[in-house]
Amino acid sequence: AFWYLLWEQALLALILGDLTLITAVGLRSGYAQLPFLLPLPLLPVAFRMRAEFRFAEPSRRLSMRAALQLDARAEPHLAERFQPDAYWHPALRLPTFSPSHLASPQMEPVAAAG
Repeated sequence: AFWYLLWEQALLALILGDLTLITAVGLRSGYAQLPFLLPLPLLPVAFRMRAEFRFAEPSRRLSMRAALQLDARAEPHLAERFQPDAYWHPALRLPTFSPSHLASPQMEPVAAAG
């Protein structure tokens, strides 16, 4: 649910930024610009509604296997360009250090218990 939380916070920040911009322009006597800026906070709200309508259900119930199959159908040689663990969530990777790469740790997938 990390990405959904990030999505909500990013859109909230965008709306609050728009409201701050409108307030700042209004306080600086930019009354001529206000009619053009008033629809600005509505755009992220409309985008959020459109994105939820289009992507919310499939993203919550799409399995990893189905995602791999969809990607393979879209572009047959796509899997050759990615590592086998490309679809793993970053939280499921453990850092591994090697002496030659001390500055940049490599990430390996965590083996599933079971």
